[in-house]
Amino acid sequence: MRQHTIRKAVVLEGVGLHSGKAARVTLSPAPEDTGIVFKAGGDRIAAVPESVVNSHYATTIGKNGTRVQTIEHLLAAAAGLGIDNLEVEVEGPEVPAADGSAKPFVALLVGAGRSQQSARRRPLTLPH
Repeated sequence: MRQHTIRKAVVLEGVGLHSGKAARVTLSPAPEDTGIVFKAGGDRIAAVPESVVNSHYATTIGKNGTRVQTIEHLLAAAAGLGIDNLEVEVEGPEVPAADGSAKPFVALLVGAGRSQQSARRRPLTLPH
């Protein structure tokens, strides 16, 4: 199986579920082997377990004091659609809540289109 990204950039605006503040994400295509990376406050935060700084009520990732909250529904949508590489620029303290489900993110990603890349997908392996 090959890796996939999206064909074009798309935007979702709304309000953060936990902060109640305006939030905006721009999802853009990313090169092979990038993974899903959140860009906020000048930092690039990979969506990997080592980046998780809090998981009370919402998954929060962070680096160098920069935090991005409530990423789980966007990540679920990307995983469900087989999107391996994605850049997510975040304006605000968290990803917009939309309707509180992954459905708006699925619609956004489907609207962006999916593009197959040359690199092979790397299987997720869990330590024993």
